[in-house]
Amino acid sequence: MAAGVTLTVTACGGDTEEPGDREVSPTVVTESSEPSTSSPTTTSSLSLTPVPKALDGDAVEEAVRSVLTGSYGIADVESVRCPQQPAVIEGATFDCTAIIADESKRIPIKIVDEEGRYEVGLPV
Repeated sequence: MAAGVTLTVTACGGDTEEPGDREVSPTVVTESSEPSTSSPTTTSSLSLTPVPKALDGDAVEEAVRSVLTGSYGIADVESVRCPQQPAVIEGATFDCTAIIADESKRIPIKIVDEEGRYEVGLPV
């Protein structure tokens, strides 16, 4: 496996992919579940501050595990843990942690656009 390879992932919440629906080149694209936003609970105040979008951490964990096993061919992925609501900000990065063959590995993630697509890097 070549060092420096990353996969772009965008996961679709609730949609199921057919086996041929995923493009694989140096980049795999899968839709992320709709970025979540929070809204004010009261209607009496109006906020002019934009509410940032956030990824669904559970969906990111599933997508990262899928990329590690399916695209990178890593067989011994025991678990994946990611931040629960990473903000969707183009260029932002965060790390997930995977247990692979009883060893903890850092999985670098980079948000590539405001739509919530992200790259899954190789385990470090």
